[in-house]
Amino acid sequence: MRPRDLYALAGVFTLLALLAFAGASGAAERPKQGGILKVALDADVKGLDIQATAGKEPRWVLEHVHNNIVTITPDFQLVPELAERWTVADDGLSITFELRQGVKFHDGTPWNAEAFKFNIERVLDPQTKSPYRQLIQPINAAQAIDEYRAKVTLARPYRNILLALASYRNGLYMVSPAAVKQWGKDYQLHPVGTGPFVFKEWVAHSHITLERNPHYFKQGLPHLDGIQLRVVTDPIARTAALRTGELDVINELPPTMVQIMEKFPGARIYTGPELAFLFAPFDLQAPPFNDVRVRKAVAGYGIDRADIAKRAFFGRATPLVSVVPPGSPDYLDLNEMYPYDPNRARALLKEAGYGPDKPLTYTLLIDNSSPLFSDIATILKEQLKRIGVVVKIEMVDRVTRISRIAKALGEPRDFHQVISGASTRVALDQNAYVMVTDASWNVANNADKKVDELYAQWGLTLDDAKARKIAEELQRYVADHLIWVNLTGAPFFQVTRTYVKDFPFYNQVKLRYETVWLDK
Repeated sequence: MRPRDLYALAGVFTLLALLAFAGASGAAERPKQGGILKVALDADVKGLDIQATAGKEPRWVLEHVHNNIVTITPDFQLVPELAERWTVADDGLSITFELRQGVKFHDGTPWNAEAFKFNIERVLDPQTKSPYRQLIQPINAAQAIDEYRAKVTLARPYRNILLALASYRNGLYMVSPAAVKQWGKDYQLHPVGTGPFVFKEWVAHSHITLERNPHYFKQGLPHLDGIQLRVVTDPIARTAALRTGELDVINELPPTMVQIMEKFPGARIYTGPELAFLFAPFDLQAPPFNDVRVRKAVAGYGIDRADIAKRAFFGRATPLVSVVPPGSPDYLDLNEMYPYDPNRARALLKEAGYGPDKPLTYTLLIDNSSPLFSDIATILKEQLKRIGVVVKIEMVDRVTRISRIAKALGEPRDFHQVISGASTRVALDQNAYVMVTDASWNVANNADKKVDELYAQWGLTLDDAKARKIAEELQRYVADHLIWVNLTGAPFFQVTRTYVKDFPFYNQVKLRYETVWLDK
């Protein structure tokens, strides 16, 4: 997706932001300095290495500690951050960055071209097992030209390389090379960046504390003295704490809580287009789901996606077959491919050898971070019972669930199917890191190289119309083989107290609180 595609989407975000602020004072207010922003995390983190730790919670903590080379605004415009400017070669095979001077990491070491080179090489190193690696894999080398000029060369032109650096999985954040070398494997306990806040402490299953960076390179920021991110796994407890003022922000408000919080005058709710989705992929290499007939019976004709959207999201979500979420520019509506048809589902199961005398039985893995997952699992269990399928639900904590699905091709899986929510997808290839065959996070255990080829073709194609055709082909191919299973789009809701000012809503693409201040 090129910048102009982002701008079209940005208009929607701008409108929604204005609606979110409806009723608020239109007069400019002078930010107040100080205060601790108290933010709810729905689960603890697995580690604090921004480049190597999977899951949304680590990013929601660590994007306050780090900066990107290039970043985006809340209306999705690409803007400089640790790079002041950049030049893309005419052939698209290299980008030269002019780096910001005088910036230091929190440990006092300098941000420069050597630090840039170290970070790119670290993410690309398979030993790091970075979930970012697949998203910037077209980069084949990084070079420090001089102290403040750096260059990346690409193996092939890539239409979205700057967007990938800025926002895929919230962007490629820069860590201190000195800290990584000092701490080794324990770096995940000692994160060091250049960002507006400095890591102070992590008390497992309790809270993470960040303090204001007094030397931040963005003049006048941040306004807050710090951020305390509290682990509050119970959504009812989270909303109650926000109502009483024990919390100022809930990073992700479950759909079940939206109607409740809408009635509370001290809260402001933010939302936007569905840039994420609820997914439920199978282990494609193990019986029974290595049989496409079974996949089509269970996840095609045997489930009623409209019913899931209505009951689990109170009608706020879109039924989804495509691998691309409804709010993303490349989205193709494929719901007609799998209408709810229990008779057809039972016929496919019979072909595959299952029936009343031999019912298909399997385990569905979910985590306890949101009531949404248990709600959807229960609905699926009910629906599939109608076609003779027995679903056993296994619930674990979020960290355990991530550990069990973060696998490469061929690594043993101990689940048949998993339900979870995805991070935002503002472009087609943002899902590549969980789908292509050589991804370090190949959740579905996919071995189909055709998927790799289509993603690669899309990235190579600079013509928007041709890229759109490839995007449609990929979506149809994945849906036809049910290589990846989506259930619905996933609208994202954040909620703050009304005294939280200048809160930038990025619709889960980022969480950045450097401009936030407290009017109390």
